[in-house]
Amino acid sequence: SLSCPVWDHLTERLAQLGREAWLREEMAPFHSKDAYACEPSLLYQRVRGWEQLSPRTLAVLRELAAWRERAARKADQPPRTFLTDPALRAVARDVPDSVEALARIKGFPRPLARRAGRTILKHIEKGQNVPRSDQPRPGMSRRSDSARRKSVDDMMAAGQAHCAENQLCHSLFASRASYAALVRYLGRDRGNGPPPRLLTGWRKEFAGEMLTSLMT
Repeated sequence: SLSCPVWDHLTERLAQLGREAWLREEMAPFHSKDAYACEPSLLYQRVRGWEQLSPRTLAVLRELAAWRERAARKADQPPRTFLTDPALRAVARDVPDSVEALARIKGFPRPLARRAGRTILKHIEKGQNVPRSDQPRPGMSRRSDSARRKSVDDMMAAGQAHCAENQLCHSLFASRASYAALVRYLGRDRGNGPPPRLLTGWRKEFAGEMLTSLMT
């Protein structure tokens, strides 16, 4: 069989650090179709800046994000290439009532407005008609935004230092969004829903207790 020196070196190093199980856990999802799927009703949470929008605006964004995913797949383009997040947020916020108004939104491609405008307007109307009880909950309030950002910054700095001390690539361990999810979970959402990624598997073993202690 062929031998790859880099692979051999890395697997030997993982064994020395006792992290072979971490690698198996990290790679396991890629063998499942679920890793490449996302619940359409949750796609709005992938739109940058969604946390700061009102429930009513989020209800519209939820419809638009699901539509963008389907349309981008049909066009064989990444969703954010097909239609940028700022443009999508602007549509959800401004709720245009005509194709002409849609085309005037900053950053929205006019050819797309002409081609799919009527469909987009139907999704906007559907989102606007969602009952208040079914509207998505914002990720943060404006009053708590500053405090939450500081908590995320502090936690991220601690995570970066911990990774550096323990010979682990920080970008593999966590993103800023991962820290934000942890801060939300340890704050008002404690015990509400499944634990975030940083409190599961090898990440919890590596730094979960340390990060949690920063919020107590």
